[in-house]
Amino acid sequence: MDGQNVVGMIAVTMYQGEDYHEILWSENLKDDEVASLHILAVLPEYQGKVVSNKMMAEIISLVRENGKKTIRLDVLASNIPARRMYERLGFAYRGKQNLFAENTGWTDFLYYELPVL
Repeated sequence: MDGQNVVGMIAVTMYQGEDYHEILWSENLKDDEVASLHILAVLPEYQGKVVSNKMMAEIISLVRENGKKTIRLDVLASNIPARRMYERLGFAYRGKQNLFAENTGWTDFLYYELPVL
């Protein structure tokens, strides 16, 4: 938030879906031991001002408070800025899948994880 204005948002669930089962993760965890990051968005005029880093720090704390062992996510292979940010935050690349999404068609998605406990 910037005053009363929403400048960014994150969607996270405290479990992982079956679509994550195909990836070779660093540890074989139950779905309810994992948090999954689904969306991270920041208004263009706030990008590059560490807003996403602050939001991710909050998410990591929330995930720890909920007793999850790791955060996993997928990102479009073509989204280089997001990939760089996740890697800078310590997320490790774990694999790739070519999946169909309504907004992209058949697209490569890269999977990352960050242990939090």
